[in-house]
Amino acid sequence: MRFCGLQMVTISCPQQRAAMETTGNDRYLSTASIWEIAVKLSLKKLTISMRLDKLIETQLLRKQIKISAIYPHNCFTVSQLPFHH
Repeated sequence: MRFCGLQMVTISCPQQRAAMETTGNDRYLSTASIWEIAVKLSLKKLTISMRLDKLIETQLLRKQIKISAIYPHNCFTVSQLPFHH
């Protein structure tokens, strides 16, 4: 696991790693990811070196990450997907 951007991800594919590290690519962080990080922190399953709001703010600016919002129609689409968890 690497701390890549703002969330813990496993990047085993060299092409995926290169895409994440290429400065010309757009980077997005979902509000759902921020929520999940907050849940992990509250459950003590994740530790970070600073407050979550400061971490998010710092990394958004430093890594030029854009927030990807979740809208109701996104939730409706997810409700129609086959269950696989």
